[in-house]
Amino acid sequence: MLPTLTSLRTLLFGLFLIMLGSGLQGTLLSLRASFEGFSPFLTGFIMSGYYIGYLVGSLWVIRITHEVGHIRVFAAMAAIASGTILLHMVFVHPVAWLVFRLVTGFCFVGIFITVESWVNHFTRNEMRGKILSLYMVIQFLGSGLGQMLLNVDDPHGFMLFILVSVVISMASVPILLSTATVAPQITNPPKPKLASLFSLARLGLVGSLAVGVSSGAFWGVGAVYASKLGLSVSNIALFMAVVILGGMLFQWPLGWLADRMTRQRVIAAVAFSAAFVSLALLVFENKGMNILLFLAMLFGGFSLPLYSILSAYTNDHVPPEEMVQASSGLMLVFGLGAILGPIAGGIMLDVLGSPGFFTMQTMVFAVLGSYAFRLEVVAPEPEVEESVPTVPVPSRPSPLSAVSVAETMQEAIDSESSSDNGQEGQETEMGAGSGAGAFESDGDNGSADSSSTGSSTKNV
Repeated sequence: MLPTLTSLRTLLFGLFLIMLGSGLQGTLLSLRASFEGFSPFLTGFIMSGYYIGYLVGSLWVIRITHEVGHIRVFAAMAAIASGTILLHMVFVHPVAWLVFRLVTGFCFVGIFITVESWVNHFTRNEMRGKILSLYMVIQFLGSGLGQMLLNVDDPHGFMLFILVSVVISMASVPILLSTATVAPQITNPPKPKLASLFSLARLGLVGSLAVGVSSGAFWGVGAVYASKLGLSVSNIALFMAVVILGGMLFQWPLGWLADRMTRQRVIAAVAFSAAFVSLALLVFENKGMNILLFLAMLFGGFSLPLYSILSAYTNDHVPPEEMVQASSGLMLVFGLGAILGPIAGGIMLDVLGSPGFFTMQTMVFAVLGSYAFRLEVVAPEPEVEESVPTVPVPSRPSPLSAVSVAETMQEAIDSESSSDNGQEGQETEMGAGSGAGAFESDGDNGSADSSSTGSSTKNV
């Protein structure tokens, strides 16, 4: 693994800086919108623009990359994203900010696609799962630490916007100067067939939509919720960072559990746990900072890793040759949910105040948990011949990360199949040898024929 990490170190460091800037940017804009007098609904609507641009970009960036190349696409997207954040200070208007968020989402999916294509190109098949896990950790760390950059200056000013621009610009330096000069091949992910996917793994689609709504609401208006609680800027940053930290810490344990139990039950249990923690946050949100942070970490721990389990569940129920298509379908539904999440969260904050945020989260996960439990009772999950491993999936999956996850799962299945076939072959050979010995020890009258038969059996 060390040679692979050596070749990827500049790419991964650049990715870390990108996530640092992205993490700061989202929370900063959400807070600044509320400071500018935008209502929570309007703020949520503006923040949903990121995911609209993200989905549109996922359809177009690969085509652009084929035409002009990875280096140019990455440099252009980083430059546009870096400049766009500064325009928020020039044009302080909801419509302008919505357009800027659309452009930012488009640019960031382009950045992620080019970086992920390089990472996949330099990663051997047997290392892909480990590198994907590291990629996930870097995303969580970058996003989490980006929240803490809110403490660098007053978000009422313009210095933090300049800081985001500088970080994104600097992130392009290690990537553009890396050894990743070879242009890897990028294939367009197959168009998802949602109707077919729903018939095979409806829980996967319903769950992806629910997790998208929850995740979009957190990234879009989570800081607005914390602001309505009366938290200081430093505590708002801490609240956001702790949720992300919880997601990182719970990712592996929940994946390990999902690989050893019926995934339908695990999904129901995790969703109900997220609903219970959301309800606890609703009740204890004003009972002290320590309680709030502890419950926030649990919320992130149960909510953020759920998409990975849903992805593994879905790929358990589709033919191996359709895994990439299924992953693309989940990503599309997740993206649609992420567009709705900030809007729904903003409406709830407008109507109910701070309790509205986790009221919505409680409802989302209670519905998902109930649906998974109902499926478990009415239609228990059948035994799966070859269960795929639970692979960490980025909290904002791009088309290439969806493809990479599907390929990692497929490689795990192929590896297990090869191992099983090898063991069966050894057992067959041992059994054949035993049979030959029995023939050779037969009576004297047929010794020559028996010996010949035994030899033929061994050769087979």
